[in-house]
Amino acid sequence: MKAVILAGGLGTRISEETSTRPKPMVETGRIASPGYLTADGYAAWQDAYRRVAAIWQGAAFVRKYMFGGIDDAHEIEDHTGLAVFASVPSSEKQVSLYEKIQAKATGMFVLENVDTHDAAIESLRSFRTALQFAMLDAKNNRVMITGPTPGLGKSFVSVNTVAVLAASGKRVLLIDLDLRKGHINQYLGVTRDNGMAELLAGERTFVQVVRRNILPNLDFIPTGALPSAPHLLLQHGNLKQFLEKVSAEYDLVLLDTPPVLAVTDATVLSEHVGTSILVAREGITTLGDLNETVKRFTQVGAKVTGVVFNAVRPRPGKYGYSYGKYRYSGYAYEQYTKGTQVE
Repeated sequence: MKAVILAGGLGTRISEETSTRPKPMVETGRIASPGYLTADGYAAWQDAYRRVAAIWQGAAFVRKYMFGGIDDAHEIEDHTGLAVFASVPSSEKQVSLYEKIQAKATGMFVLENVDTHDAAIESLRSFRTALQFAMLDAKNNRVMITGPTPGLGKSFVSVNTVAVLAASGKRVLLIDLDLRKGHINQYLGVTRDNGMAELLAGERTFVQVVRRNILPNLDFIPTGALPSAPHLLLQHGNLKQFLEKVSAEYDLVLLDTPPVLAVTDATVLSEHVGTSILVAREGITTLGDLNETVKRFTQVGAKVTGVVFNAVRPRPGKYGYSYGKYRYSGYAYEQYTKGTQVE
């Protein structure tokens, strides 16, 4: 304490100053740091700051994992361990083609057939090359294309992948095994009548259901009339025999199947294929979706071979594209889209 005597005054004024009065707190981001601290106190403050920062980062990752759509292919590889075989940019021409499909227009709506130099098709050519290398160690020449959820562009990827394979001289069979909501026939300008449902039920033969030379080197089998119990047909012994037969006649057989998290069909079919590819969509698919899909495959003794990252947005310094949102319940779902390139 310091006493100050004021001469000539009426008394004595005492002012107090104490060395223990704290200095003002200085704001640094979200945590206030003291103007001065002892060495031990400052170390404690730094430790607290790091803990809070770690909590914020962890919370951000959880939100991203559960609810935030993936916006970079590196996220897939870093957090799931899956290889991304191709990042496919969206295409204005594909948006236009899909609008025609939705409008039930007649004709063929295959992007590779419309513009073979479209950037999305160039990316799928890269996927074709990666796929051929991945199949070198596969148990057979059958490939399944699926995805975690609806609305990711799975059918777009299937149709145009077989188109670029066929254009390279490969003899290819495309089978629409989404016996719940499959509509690849609309891309190819044919009806769904007399397809896989009738073949598996023993009502039709392969010769009666196959559409020959939809494109040069490309044959196609549609769903047929959508059955009331598709899972029972897919478990029928006829399927294994049929797939073994057609595998011997083609260089590659591609199966387009329902989404994994919506129904069990894809995991049931996984035992029949040597290569399984997931389609993920920028801004829509989450890391949680992919990891749960991998878990479903693992539970039946199967594995995911790789990922096609679809509809990537263009950004400065990045090659990529993106679109809309979806919601779904089971496999009856609604899509909320804004110029979408979807199934």
